[in-house]
Amino acid sequence: MLTSTSSVEFAPAATKELQIAYRRYTLSAEASCAMPCTLAVIHSVSLCKEVYAPLLNQLRTAQGDAYSFDYRNHGDSYMVNRGLIDQDYTTKDVFADSVRDLFSLVDTLELAKRRPLIGIGHSGGASGMLLAEIMRPNTFDAIVAIDPILTTVDPRNVQQGDTSPTDTYAIIAQMAANRRATWKNRDKARASLFEHGMYTGWCPQAIDAFLDHGLCDLEDGTGVTLKCPPSQEAHTFMSGIAYPYEVFRRLPEIRVPVLFIGAENSEFNSPESIQAFAMQCKHKEFAVLPQLRHMLPHEDPKAVADVIDRFLQRIRTTINPVTARI
Repeated sequence: MLTSTSSVEFAPAATKELQIAYRRYTLSAEASCAMPCTLAVIHSVSLCKEVYAPLLNQLRTAQGDAYSFDYRNHGDSYMVNRGLIDQDYTTKDVFADSVRDLFSLVDTLELAKRRPLIGIGHSGGASGMLLAEIMRPNTFDAIVAIDPILTTVDPRNVQQGDTSPTDTYAIIAQMAANRRATWKNRDKARASLFEHGMYTGWCPQAIDAFLDHGLCDLEDGTGVTLKCPPSQEAHTFMSGIAYPYEVFRRLPEIRVPVLFIGAENSEFNSPESIQAFAMQCKHKEFAVLPQLRHMLPHEDPKAVADVIDRFLQRIRTTINPVTARI
């Protein structure tokens, strides 16, 4: 559970001149099952770092700190970087950039120095977490991938008449580009965002976190707007369009334990797909939570936290609390 939350802090991005916003959460575990660890958390595209606080608060095994950060073009990172990002500065491949930014955060803050480092990613953030471990093995001691954006289908071998994963992601990007971005106030935003689409069914705590931290006041005082503009959300989707199959193809390279968590009613992955992803890894576990959808950590954070807690309990005896990276 959470015992304290830092203010928004910043660390250097992998690209010079840009900054990455993060919050540090202090976690306290139940004494009988405590696992000393540090968590690094990557959000889904279109969201922000704070919406994972309800999930972190439900964890009962993790003892240490959790660092949740915004993509360079999302949330508070975008707010501090927007002068450069709006000029299309060094953001051509946001997906790969987010992985390099994760490395920068891990190294600058020395996240792996004192305790085992566990990566937790959701959606595109989960795909990025997996790619990070592929690109730089042993960055993490274990990974939790929540409904990752992966595919078992090689887009180069799609049969004529079938839908390519690339086409699907392009459609999602176009929908993101056309989404509404401003409202008169947060109450209007609540009614608009959380009554339809991907945001329906969220728990009250996650809704409040997004309204408080995923939106900002317009400079002229006429309303509120998303901290990740639709153009940047769409750009993020499009920049990652080639990665879902490539990450899937390279999952056998990962040697640390990986937990895949899926949702029975996910808009992106069937339960069979989650199992197929897991079977690519050497040390794997998978779980599919009933009745939930792609936004499962925000729909039922306790259910997701319970699965993570059981995973941490199982691996805590196999992870050296004093790692070779010290």
